Amino acid sequence: MTTKEIQFRNRNNLLFGTLTLPEGGAAIAMVLMVHGSGPLDRDENTKGFQLNVFNRLAEDFSHKGIASFRYDKAGCGKSEGNFFTTGFHALIEDACMAVDTLIPLTDGVPIFLLGHSEGTVIAPVVSKRKPQVTGLILLAPTIDRLETTLIKQAHRIAEAVSVESGIVGILKRLFLAAAGGAVQSQRRLIDRVKSSTKDSFYYWGSRIPARWLRELLAHELDTWMSTVAVPILTISGSKDIQCDPKDSERIAQIVKSETEVHLLENLTHILRSDDQPASFARYAKLVDKPLDDRVIEILIAWISKRAALSPAL
Repeated sequence: MTTKEIQFRNRNNLLFGTLTLPEGGAAIAMVLMVHGSGPLDRDENTKGFQLNVFNRLAEDFSHKGIASFRYDKAGCGKSEGNFFTTGFHALIEDACMAVDTLIPLTDGVPIFLLGHSEGTVIAPVVSKRKPQVTGLILLAPTIDRLETTLIKQAHRIAEAVSVESGIVGILKRLFLAAAGGAVQSQRRLIDRVKSSTKDSFYYWGSRIPARWLRELLAHELDTWMSTVAVPILTISGSKDIQCDPKDSERIAQIVKSETEVHLLENLTHILRSDDQPASFARYAKLVDKPLDDRVIEILIAWISKRAALSPAL
């Protein structure tokens, strides 16, 4: 494969990314990758947590004639800006600008938008604003409002901590008790975000990107999803504890376009397979495992099929 450093500007920030091209021969498609939540670089890595999703996908895609582009979020990796003051609407604008950047580089091949987690919330908006996008790939998608998702996650955290053994489990339960419980703490955070006008603030020692959360809490994902007019591929996992695995089917019922749905047994939110009970605590071990081969196979098959059916740009 061949890689090139590409930069583009949005607002006052210069954003940097990697264009990956197949080694020899023309590409059959271009895939733009849009991150999940958090201060992530172009590979979906952050300090202390190396997810390595997009770089691995890019390499596998290149072997099958599929080009791709992934970029660092504002304030992450090499990109300029401040992650904590960048709102959700700005992330959408960044993805739209990335599409514009890719159009002259595609040689007329179709552009597919691949979103992971939060990227599946951004993708429908971008596809509506950028008709050059000819298909959406939604990995670990959600259709719920963010507030519903956050409360569900808090319940799962409380359940997991309640049965965790050893001194670590005891300390976690004491911390949650001091905070009034995981669910109540989450509700207080949501209420504070809604009432705040600040770009960010500190909550229990952590800096919260309040503007991003406020804009995302107000986002009507189901409404935007219903406007999608391009083919969609969704891949969910039975062990996803961040987004409801059933949301892929709900998305298929809402959208007006052709949708291919996959629910993979034992697949987690971070796209690794796990035969153990689903738990956030498992992530630290799972990141050392390779991406689930089933995900790669489904992605390449769908992109190849849709590329053959898509007219040249």
